[in-house]
Order: sequence, then C-alpha cells, then structure tokens
Amino acid sequence: MRQLCIFVLLAFVIASCSKKGSDINQEDDLEKYLGHVTVFDEYDNLLKDWSGVNVSIENSNPLISVVTNEKGSFLLPKLDDTKNLVVVYSKPGFGTYKEYLTPSRIDSINSGKDRLGYTMKAASNVIVNSLIATVKDDSVKMDVNVSFPPANGLKYVRFIMSTDANVGLNDIVSIPKNLSRTFKVTNGANAITFCRSCMKACGFKSGDTVNLKAYGSTDLLDGYQDQITNNYVLASLNPDSKSAVVSFVVP
Repeated sequence: MRQLCIFVLLAFVIASCSKKGSDINQEDDLEKYLGHVTVFDEYDNLLKDWSGVNVSIENSNPLISVVTNEKGSFLLPKLDDTKNLVVVYSKPGFGTYKEYLTPSRIDSINSGKDRLGYTMKAASNVIVNSLIATVKDDSVKMDVNVSFPPANGLKYVRFIMSTDANVGLNDIVSIPKNLSRTFKVTNGANAITFCRSCMKACGFKSGDTVNLKAYGSTDLLDGYQDQITNNYVLASLNPDSKSAVVSFVVP
C-alpha cells in the first residue's frame, strides 16, 4: 500500500476555509495551523482542483469541520493535545479517510513544528449488480454483472474473501488473504476465473469454504489501517455493491 500520509510545509494563509459550529477568528493566527490535501483521480492522475474536501475532527464538540480551497489548503484552530484525536477526510465521489493523531503529534502541530497533510484518490464508480460462483474441476468461475457511467479508462472489480459468512468491507484483516487482485471488467456480464493454486496462494486450502463479495475498485490499493480494529479500510472501493455474498468450497 502506498504511503497515505504526507507532511507539507505551507507558507501562505487561507481565507476561504470555514468552520462549522463557530467561525474561526482570523485575529488569533497563532492559535491556528495550516493543513493540505492532495487529490488524485481513480487512475492516480493529479487533479487540478483540490477544493471541497471536508476535514473534521471526529467527536469534537462543538464540531470542528473545515473545507479545503482549490489548492487543497485548510485552516484549523488549535487542537486539544491532552488526548488522541481522529481527523476525517471526505468528499463526494471519494472514499472517507481517517488519520490518527497522538498528543505528541498534536502538540507539534499546534506549535507549528508539524503540519497535517494527506492524499486522497477518487473511489471507483463501478457497481456490482450480481455475482454467481461455480466450481468446475480445479477452478472457480465468477459470473459478475457490473454497471458504471460511460468512461474512457479501464474499470475494475476486487473480491473480498473470508471464511466468515458475513464477509464485507469491514473484514480486511490481511491484504494477501482477504483481498483479491483487480480484474478488468466491462459494462454488463463478465466471467472471471479463480484457479485452485491462486486460492492456495491466498492462504486457503482444499476443502475450505470461502465466502466472498465483489466491489468496484481502482487498480491500485488506496486506504488506511484502522487503529481501533486494526483492519484495513480500502477507501477507493465502491461500497454500493448490490451483489449477495457467494460461497464455494476450494477444490
């Protein structure tokens, strides 16, 4: 997984950010710090406009929530450095990302020695409509029906796999075992084959019951590790999969 968190030193002050709950007082500049978000499309191309990313402090009261300008910059007030905090980055069409701050990191940010910085990538807009798994000889055939708006670039799906019958987006404990590589898809019906050796390479053995669900995906992994559950959150997967979980026994 590529490094998700970047630290960018900025030398300018933003006037276009807003704070929900209470306005930021521009006379208290020493009590604020700058942050920066860089935005890519689903193919890892750098976008020109980095505005509209909502940056909030989870569970803050009153809620601290600002929005980036077109350069991806935002302004936050001084943060509470007596406890761990979670910064949430979100934007329509993109995944939601979280960054975990320790008191020592917060103190560095408040004092101007550090800056918040993050990279975000657009989420896949591929929707999986249906999924059927059929075992034949030493392979498993997946019939996947997908839909997405007309586009010039390639589109992909990934499978989340687990021995847990309720497998889904919250079950990525191990990238090699719980997540397949990407598979190219076109609008409509697609046939994808898993070989037995591929399943074994993912840590499953013959006789294991594997449960899986397909999701629209970008080609490269993008997300973060949840420091509460230790699971991986792949923010660029499309959560709006309509397919049911399917199961098969590894041949």
